[in-house]
Amino acid sequence: MFNTSTSVLALFVAGLVGLACSRSGLKTTADAGAASGGRPASTISSGTTGGTGGIIGPGGAGGGRIGGAGGATSSTIDGTRGAISSGGSNRGGGTAGTSGTGGTGGSSATGGTLNIGGTSGSGGVASGGAPGAGGSSVSGGALSTGGTANTGGYSATGGASSTCGNAVLPPGGLCSGFRWVAGTSANSITLYFGSGTTFPEYVAIDTCSSYTRFVYGPLGGWGSSVILAPVFWTADGLQQVSYIDTQININCDQVLILLTGTLAGLSFSGTLNIDPPANNKLTAHVSMTTSGTVTLATDRPWEAFKPVTISTMYESSTVWDADYATIGSDTYPLPTSGWVVAGPVATTHLGVMGGSSSWKTNAPTVVIDLAGVSSPLVTGWMTQSADPNDDNGSLWAATTEVQSSWNYDITVSQ
Repeated sequence: MFNTSTSVLALFVAGLVGLACSRSGLKTTADAGAASGGRPASTISSGTTGGTGGIIGPGGAGGGRIGGAGGATSSTIDGTRGAISSGGSNRGGGTAGTSGTGGTGGSSATGGTLNIGGTSGSGGVASGGAPGAGGSSVSGGALSTGGTANTGGYSATGGASSTCGNAVLPPGGLCSGFRWVAGTSANSITLYFGSGTTFPEYVAIDTCSSYTRFVYGPLGGWGSSVILAPVFWTADGLQQVSYIDTQININCDQVLILLTGTLAGLSFSGTLNIDPPANNKLTAHVSMTTSGTVTLATDRPWEAFKPVTISTMYESSTVWDADYATIGSDTYPLPTSGWVVAGPVATTHLGVMGGSSSWKTNAPTVVIDLAGVSSPLVTGWMTQSADPNDDNGSLWAATTEVQSSWNYDITVSQ
């Protein structure tokens, strides 16, 4: 059973570039910043002390699309055995516990700290919260999942909201072995999966647009993305979301994300359920519903309503995130401009094939199974571009009417 969130935690991912909020095209300028280097290493730091007890994740592997300017630095989550975040120890004069360091190792100051591996006093009290079974939390909340952990995970009593929608983090729980960990910045959600002190990034969601990128494993690079929200045309032009609200529910190695948004009078809600990654493969399951009334454009039968879209980049035979599209049982080389196929194909299978180019190393292959979409027609379009920081093409499933519900599966692999 998933734990239900009741509060908000601000976990700022320092090395991961937040994705920008305005998407006038297929890819934001924040994507541009991310793509100039390797898959970034992330830092979620707890303040003044960092080191031995933290979480060390691998650094970058190749030109990334989500994140910073490419990373050699590794991830550090919190510091040496229960170090205190900004704000000092036992905020507001709290009394220390009778053993350990009295509330130090499961505590954090305002803003929240991911604290994995620290130890805490058996009864330490800090301003802002009563002690848990192995520590306490103050305003802003803390996550204590290693060592003698706070059995309630973290209590986020004053976290920040995302600039693009609200991102509600989970209450966590006491886990052992492999597990998911979530973090947020102003415009993005990052999901890490691992154990011990190693938690590499696997998923990045842009809450300004619902563009979501996946990697298949620690050595994989960022590449093509999936647009989770519906995209459609009306008489007023192309309609794409400006933000989504999310709620993240984590139960150790299970993660379920609730998504909601409104676009041109059409409300949508759904879930993103991500399986634990294994053997250089990650699988996610999306289910969506809509309500409201919208009139679709009648002059765009190949793209009137798009339940799901893959966004990618192909500029030349040496600069690409993906170089082939898969539609049904056939494979099509991506052009530098124009339609990917001459006409729409009735099929329940679409995808893009990744790999390594001079621009990107180990870009993922992204495949979508459309078994839960009614009568989809698959096609795609590429726009001529000389800027590899921009996604210049997409592949989508389209219907001629607004769908009231649909579901599909995403498989990301090497």
